[in-house]
Amino acid sequence: MANINYDLLSTAIEDKWIPTYQAESILSLFAAVPIPNGIATTEWAQQYLIETVKAAWTEAGFKPNTISMDFQGYTLKPTSISQKMELSEKDQAFYAQHGILPEGVNDLAKNVAYSANTAFFIGKGGNGEDAPFELFNFLSDVGASNGTAARPNMFYNTGHTAGGWNTEANFVTDVCAIIGACVAKGFKKENLVIMYPAIAESVFLTKMGTYSDISRKQYILNQGVKDVIPIPDAYMKTTAGAAPTAALFDMRAVELSKVVIGYERAETVTQGKGAFPDRNYYVEGEVWFCPLFIPTRLNEAGTVKTYKGVGQVTAIAMAA
Repeated sequence: MANINYDLLSTAIEDKWIPTYQAESILSLFAAVPIPNGIATTEWAQQYLIETVKAAWTEAGFKPNTISMDFQGYTLKPTSISQKMELSEKDQAFYAQHGILPEGVNDLAKNVAYSANTAFFIGKGGNGEDAPFELFNFLSDVGASNGTAARPNMFYNTGHTAGGWNTEANFVTDVCAIIGACVAKGFKKENLVIMYPAIAESVFLTKMGTYSDISRKQYILNQGVKDVIPIPDAYMKTTAGAAPTAALFDMRAVELSKVVIGYERAETVTQGKGAFPDRNYYVEGEVWFCPLFIPTRLNEAGTVKTYKGVGQVTAIAMAA
């Protein structure tokens, strides 16, 4: 067996694994913040929690209302995504002789990125499994009731009711509704990114109608949003859990300044030889992160409601 320079092997794997992960991960769309060692994720998140109930208006005199910043019941748990592979003596020898790493190193990085993406977007593991703990801090969670800090509601969550997008006015109605809701709830449309499944690409690049000179995508951009982007279909399942099609899909909107991803451990690869008599070389890829959808509380007609900077139009159809 050829002599192996394990320092070079380690560097080669890291130089391949990290860029591959970063190219596959969509989490890079959002602000990344390190979670300091020894700080619980819930405590870390407290710095982003804002109370927006307005001050009291009374007769002359100091008669304030009271707000609480502790957000009772608020908890967060970090997500750990990891996978391990082993290089046999044959794999190691091939690298020593030819300087070529097995394709498995790329696959390892892609697998970790894929599972991180599914956890963030749809709250599922890369193999479709449910979270190992109660999880609400993923993008497509719609919330519940009036919303809570731990599970805020989407600022807009309405089924496609205007009619098929093959009629220009129906498309405009849905777009105006979701952008209007974003602004009405106090979010900033200049930070808003509209997301659609990649399979619907032609829908957004096609002209709005017979008498229009611009595409649907350009029309949305003209409303002052930050961007309109396709997202791989696996991360854009419908609210009903179905794979999207060009004829039936959901469109989501995310206010980027209201999403933060805290990292207990950024993407990293750990390597080493097995203990004797194990002659394999092991490569472990992992990332530990905690998405935070910063909750916004609003007093609406006497009822306090909590929202996150995510909205959606569901079950969009091209035909009426």
